[in-house]
Amino acid sequence: MKIIKRKKIVLPETITDKFKQGFKELNNKLILEEEEKTEDLLDKLRKSNIWVIVESFYIDNPIVNGRKDFWKTKSFEKGIKMVRKAIKGTLFNDTEFLAYKDRKFTIEEILSSIETHKLALNPEYKPIDKKFLKVSLDQFLFNPYAKHIGKSFFLYWMNNNPIMNIPLVEDMYPEVTDAVIEMFGFTNLDTREMNQITKGVSLFESLFEAVTLSPVYRNTPETHAKILHDIIVTIFSFVDIEIQPRNFVSPKMESWIVKGLKDSPYIV
Repeated sequence: MKIIKRKKIVLPETITDKFKQGFKELNNKLILEEEEKTEDLLDKLRKSNIWVIVESFYIDNPIVNGRKDFWKTKSFEKGIKMVRKAIKGTLFNDTEFLAYKDRKFTIEEILSSIETHKLALNPEYKPIDKKFLKVSLDQFLFNPYAKHIGKSFFLYWMNNNPIMNIPLVEDMYPEVTDAVIEMFGFTNLDTREMNQITKGVSLFESLFEAVTLSPVYRNTPETHAKILHDIIVTIFSFVDIEIQPRNFVSPKMESWIVKGLKDSPYIV
């Protein structure tokens, strides 16, 4: 049987195909033009007096890591315009920051505020949660949609210094401390409060060394915590005061613990 080879039929290019190709070429052209535009902007900035601000914010220990092509973002272009407004004195016109209307800022003032903002990003300083501090340059200068100090970190750090975190006191009895916190139902404790409880537990444990538990009680962290809990509750049962972490470092705490241990049913 003779095999008949069929010719491959090539369909003519449709109008839709031409449109798609034309659109793709136009889009590529626009992307190329946009990249050239941003590269030109970066070159101009390098020669300008505000490059030190860009360098400080985005390059030298950047506020937000991982943005290699930061100059290609819309927020960067917006941020540069806002920097120029700050220098010109129009950044805070028509905002709630009335005291800064027509206020011209120096490059040194902007740089100083940026460096203070960076300081607050270090773990040694508050706040503990750094997420909301990691902003773009335009958001740093003025963000009308942010809450509280975030509307202008620039102004806030011009007038305030970051607060250093209080270092945690070394906890020699973490299991007792955890059990005490659970018994009192303490939640959302800050560093100062944790230190107060830790110091109270340490004082209690140092005094506890001089006593012996009744044979019916096991010498466990939970038992220690229960005894301290009972002592503090007994102390404050005579006054109408809610027990707070600060109660653990009262000047009278040592004498109260000594008396509480003498009266405790857990002690021989």
